[in-house]
Amino acid sequence: MECQGKTGIHAILVPLPGQGHINPAMQLAKKLASKGIVITFVLTQSWHNIITHTHSTNGVNAFDNTRNLGLDIRLVAIPDCLPGELERWNKIHEFFQSLDNMESHVEELIDNLNHSNPTPVSCIVADTMLGWAVPLAKKLRLLSVSFWTQNVSVFSITYHSYLAERRAESIIHIPGVTPLQPADLPF
Repeated sequence: MECQGKTGIHAILVPLPGQGHINPAMQLAKKLASKGIVITFVLTQSWHNIITHTHSTNGVNAFDNTRNLGLDIRLVAIPDCLPGELERWNKIHEFFQSLDNMESHVEELIDNLNHSNPTPVSCIVADTMLGWAVPLAKKLRLLSVSFWTQNVSVFSITYHSYLAERRAESIIHIPGVTPLQPADLPF
């Protein structure tokens, strides 16, 4: 299939492989595609199977309705390179470290897309939790967009925790919130 959007922009959208990240990314994909941007939506194979199986039971692809509306969104899979859904929550730190394993698969996908489509990939839109995405975009000379899929409260806690860690502080100060200890946080 050729990717020829109205804008000449072809973005790959890479959510963190988890339901609370994939669903908001799907909504963003629809919004971007409605502006004439070609979207290649990237999932790990297991999540691709979950989404296509869920929708195939009623005979509908996750993005079929969007194609009927003239939106160009392609659902593609990269190899599984992360712990399974059930085991990841028992080893959350290992899961977050394993996210780096996605980079080489996404880079290979971009290379394949650029050789098989008239509209080459021009942008990576990736979940903020995928720290490798911005450096990969720079390496490939692509635009990059970091997409935060959670609410602003979670962003604030994550950001201030990061600042406290960089400063080697044992107390996390968030404006308007009682000071937190690292043990108060789930990550």
